[in-house]
Amino acid sequence: MVTRRTPIRARTAVVLLLSSLVSQTAFADEPAPPAPSAPAPEEGWFVEGAAPTTPTEAAPDLSPAPPPSAAPTAAEAPPGRLRAQVHHAPVASAVEARDLDFSVGLDDPHLVRALLLLHRGATGPLREVPFRRGQLDYRATIPAEAVRPGLTYAIEVVLVDGTRIAAFASRDAMHPVQLLVEGMDEREALQLARLGGRRSVATVSSEYADFGPTRIGGRDANDQFWRVEGQYTYRPLRTVAEFSIRGGVVRGSSPRSTGELESDVGLNYGAPRVRLRMADAWHLELEGLASVSDEGFSTGGGTSLLIGDPYGSKLVLGAAFVGLSADTYFGSRFFTRVDLAVHERVTLSPIVEVTDMPNAERLGVRLLADVAVAFGGGFSASVQGGYQARIAESGGVGLGASASLGF
Repeated sequence: MVTRRTPIRARTAVVLLLSSLVSQTAFADEPAPPAPSAPAPEEGWFVEGAAPTTPTEAAPDLSPAPPPSAAPTAAEAPPGRLRAQVHHAPVASAVEARDLDFSVGLDDPHLVRALLLLHRGATGPLREVPFRRGQLDYRATIPAEAVRPGLTYAIEVVLVDGTRIAAFASRDAMHPVQLLVEGMDEREALQLARLGGRRSVATVSSEYADFGPTRIGGRDANDQFWRVEGQYTYRPLRTVAEFSIRGGVVRGSSPRSTGELESDVGLNYGAPRVRLRMADAWHLELEGLASVSDEGFSTGGGTSLLIGDPYGSKLVLGAAFVGLSADTYFGSRFFTRVDLAVHERVTLSPIVEVTDMPNAERLGVRLLADVAVAFGGGFSASVQGGYQARIAESGGVGLGASASLGF
């Protein structure tokens, strides 16, 4: 019996041969992977199997280093650097000898270490004032003593890395500020120049007044007084134009309706006074008075309104009194005076006064004229004369004189 296995083996061999050929053809299309290569040697390092390498040293730079430059301005700041923006309206003018305030806005404050105000006068060193955070902005002040002619300023920003950048003007080109004289200062200077630079005035004066005899009980009673006074005045020439202190004595006699003869009267007093400027042509004087009279201790006061030039032609309306009670009452006076500058050295002053001083039972009227002459050097003098009466049937003369020295 014969077994036929040859064809099967032959077919198997053919299949295996074809599979091998297809596999070799597919792998032949793919590129072979590159062979591994040794890493390139780095400077300063040894590579296995190669000689060590060292970096090439450059020749040292022996040229001198450039000098340090000033703080960079905004234009000199490196491009692309983050910078905080400062918003500032330039100050063109200010009042001399007054604090000068600055306010600026700042964006991105987290980039800023400090914000500085630089200022310098015509002479003296450059000074720095740090800005302080306010409610809405940053504020700095140049003190009054530094606000003088020649004032200039600039603003710098110091970044968190220490770089200084000019935010407004610069150290080399600072912004000038024009200084103005305040109106009050200018007015004071003009008045002081007009008065010859003399702020203080010392005055002494004396006065005698006779109202004529008064008939009481078939006899004539005297109605008269005399006064001596000293006064010192200082002139700030501002809102408080003047203040002064005066003191004096009054002695006299006054008829009384309850007796046949007159009674002696007297007064020792001191009175501080202040003159306030309300406007160029309007001034108000206020005065307090303390006295020791024949009736005891008493107080008083007065006021005057000056209309016009305080040291020239003007109208003065005034009132004064001594004593607040019947026991201490010494009298009152109401007056008006017109000062007429008839010459640069001569002033003529008509005066009308209504008064019951000293301790009179009725009011009397005084009609006076005063002539003051300025002799120069701060010295001036005046004389006064007139007539006064309490009743129509009798009257008497009034005389007075004063001398003043300004210094």
